[in-house]
Amino acid sequence: MQSQKIVKDSINALTKVADREMPRILSQFCRDENSPFFGCADRNWWHYKMRDFPSIILQQAGATLYSAQRLKSFKDHKEELLKLTRASCIFWNERAVKFRSFEEYYPWEEGYPPLAFSTLSVARLVSEGLISVDRVTPGLKVAATQLLGRFEMQAANQQVAGLAALCWINRIEPSYVSREEIDALIDKTLNLQNDEGWFEEYGGPDLGYLSVTIDCLWDAYDALADIRLINSAEKALFFLDHMVNNSNGKGIGMHNSRNTDYIVPYGITRFLDASINENSQQRALRVMQNIYIDSDSNSHFFSAIDDRYWCHYIGLSVVRSINNLKSMNLTSVNFEAIENDFDNYLPSSGYVCNTLNDGQFKILISMKKGGVFTIFSDSSSCSDFGWILNYEGKEYVSHWWSNQWNIKKEDTYIISGFLFTHNEIHSNPFNHFLLRVMSFFIGRRLIIFLKNKFIFKKRIDKIGFTREIVISKNFLEVIDKFTKVPIGSRIIKASRASKRHVASANNFHIEDFTLGGHVVSEERNIVDDNTKITTKYSLQ
Repeated sequence: MQSQKIVKDSINALTKVADREMPRILSQFCRDENSPFFGCADRNWWHYKMRDFPSIILQQAGATLYSAQRLKSFKDHKEELLKLTRASCIFWNERAVKFRSFEEYYPWEEGYPPLAFSTLSVARLVSEGLISVDRVTPGLKVAATQLLGRFEMQAANQQVAGLAALCWINRIEPSYVSREEIDALIDKTLNLQNDEGWFEEYGGPDLGYLSVTIDCLWDAYDALADIRLINSAEKALFFLDHMVNNSNGKGIGMHNSRNTDYIVPYGITRFLDASINENSQQRALRVMQNIYIDSDSNSHFFSAIDDRYWCHYIGLSVVRSINNLKSMNLTSVNFEAIENDFDNYLPSSGYVCNTLNDGQFKILISMKKGGVFTIFSDSSSCSDFGWILNYEGKEYVSHWWSNQWNIKKEDTYIISGFLFTHNEIHSNPFNHFLLRVMSFFIGRRLIIFLKNKFIFKKRIDKIGFTREIVISKNFLEVIDKFTKVPIGSRIIKASRASKRHVASANNFHIEDFTLGGHVVSEERNIVDDNTKITTKYSLQ
């Protein structure tokens, strides 16, 4: 059967990925039982001494080690993996109770992601009976108090991870967090989900973080069996499947609000269970075929992920998905019968998905990202990521996710607004000194300032920009207009890299070298302080 073959091929490919990456994950751990750092997963701290604190978010890799005991390549080392996993939990507890704990990027950070994800992993390991709750009780109490008192609405995957952590803490010890508190938090968290199915991630949808959210929704469900969580995960799966299927099954990369290339598999595989409704099974299987049957290839996004994020949720999701798929007895699923529940234009996300020339080309336009677009074909892709205007050491960019863009969908697609100002921030000893001083005294309040500086920049209404995209049978014509352009400016084609800071983005992609070869012509017309650039792309 086709469905069974997809599952089998996915297991084989994902197993090769796990076998390749597990030694790298293990290298991040201090494995010396005689060391005070035994169980620490931050190699830059315990070994290289390059960092003056251990990044606690990396401790979630302990859960990856626990899941890896079921891999064939580690069957003879089960006890060693379990011992190291216990040590990772104990090390987590020692750090969790320290002053302004839960650090990821700098000391005394009190960050929400390290709080949510590391706590979820440890709480799940306690529930598995790997380590007794009294060994990590102090850390769980601190974490529960912080999670109940905080809400992350700008990055929903983090909030859902925090919710899942509280669900497991409630299951372990209800006195730390009540069911009533969790019920209220479920409602508040699920309100972050858009009607189109995606969750808010820095202003828009991001398939990478949406897949992480699906993982965490399943974790929360496994703790409480609240059907609201699975209903939410299904809506997210439908949106993810739609976007993947309309990008030739390769993901949408820089069209995401946070520029991620990866999509993690665990939560997706959970929908293949026969007890789930048929439509969800169909969509999950189609995502598996599109993304994971060749996940061991050098061109797959898994090959470009760095060690840090293998120790985050990515390694854990991959290993858990293998274990889940192996235990599954999948019946025949006909995903070719999936009905399209989405229009070509999604107004909330601003995505336009078109199929042209009898399916020969697919086009994805991100209207809320300055009109960046990608033309997909069976053999290649071609992207246009807008423009960078250089003037007096500053950069003004059109490739920026924002709800401030004015968008119109008529016979053509029109995006208008102003370019976003960008200055590169240089890391240096003095800035890091100030960061540590401020963090020591004001803790988590510093995070708002840093996010506004690195991520949520205010637009300066200085240089106007309008992009009009005209799609015909054989050509795609792009008319870009710039107004109030300062004399002496340089307008250059933007590369694939986004100027917006997002930690897990910027993995290597072949488009870093070339954006494709569909460009037919480019014509520039400059009159006073106005510039018009007309670009044609072939659809033949």
